[in-house]
Amino acid sequence: MSPLGALLHDYWALPLAAGVAFLHGWVLWFVLGRHFLATLTLLAGSRLAFGALSALALLGGALGTGPPRDADLLARAAAAALTWIAAWGTDAAVLGAIQRRSRPSWRWNRYDLAALGVAHAIWVGAAAAL
Repeated sequence: MSPLGALLHDYWALPLAAGVAFLHGWVLWFVLGRHFLATLTLLAGSRLAFGALSALALLGGALGTGPPRDADLLARAAAAALTWIAAWGTDAAVLGAIQRRSRPSWRWNRYDLAALGVAHAIWVGAAAAL
């Protein structure tokens, strides 16, 4: 399995996925300032979208199969950067679409996107450390 495949696989490990879901809900609550049901909807939509993309990438076989192979630091760093960009971009797109549907004049603030990006960097870093 490629370093990217191993990282996507580890990103969805149960302890990390549960922690990410809890923290992601917390970040959405404070960044987007919504009530509980709206935050839960945003969380579910975001996690499902990135989960589907991850599953398609892993099940498609392009990232390899079997146990992860040892890779050098540069390959693992590139995999982490690509995963971070994909997760953050998917999250921002899905959350933006859901938000604009309920409030058409809504727009992302720079600090909201930055907070979301930092949160994704922490989660990808945790997956890379597994």
